[in-house]
Amino acid sequence: MKKLILCVLLAIATLAVALAQELPAPQGYLSDYAEMLSPQMREQLTALLRELEAKTTVEVALLTVKTTQPLDEFQYAVKIFDTWQIGKRGQDNGALFLVASEDRRVRILTGYGLEGILPDGKVGAILDEFVLPHFREGRYDEGIYKGVWAVALVIAREARVELTGEAPVDIRHISNDGIALPFIIFILVAIIIFSSLMRTARRGARGAFPWWILTTAAAGSSGKRGSSSSGGFSRGSFGGFGGGRTGGGGAGRAW
Repeated sequence: MKKLILCVLLAIATLAVALAQELPAPQGYLSDYAEMLSPQMREQLTALLRELEAKTTVEVALLTVKTTQPLDEFQYAVKIFDTWQIGKRGQDNGALFLVASEDRRVRILTGYGLEGILPDGKVGAILDEFVLPHFREGRYDEGIYKGVWAVALVIAREARVELTGEAPVDIRHISNDGIALPFIIFILVAIIIFSSLMRTARRGARGAFPWWILTTAAAGSSGKRGSSSSGGFSRGSFGGFGGGRTGGGGAGRAW
């Protein structure tokens, strides 16, 4: 019993620390609090992300921190996204590229509006191919640069625009690496409905179609994976992003 009480108190204390955790303010498209990038790389990435927004309206924020503790990198990324509100209001077309140097974790978190363009499988493939190999060798500049470029190229290709400069990566072979969740839900619902219809036909019953299945499926497919809020965010000299929201899509990795 004492151990249970101790665990509960520890959980409450951890939650209190997490809620009170002060989040870094956005310094622009790029906020390098862990100082992982050279001044030249910061300048190049800022120019890339500024051009990407100008041509597609998509807002991509890059944040490096030393640690996300006591939160894991997913919880921290969602908290940052909801506070900074990356992406345009109503379009939710933002993405957060988060690197925690001491935790050795990286995550790309997408807004609702980018989940179709950057599904979880594709984001994971970008991290696996363009980011992690360089991170494991300590070449953080190169890994972040190529990862951000890959994300930008996917977005630009969908918008049918060209980005200035020579891209350091080729994304044409990157696939979604899996079946989208909505498609899986659709198949499962279809199987359930078909099985129910077959049972009803065999029994010769009428008016027994289980409409509750459709209602439940619709409610489940429209559910969101993350929290959201509205309004822009502004601190310091940076004016803030546009009021976007996230559903928790994307992928994370350790290196």
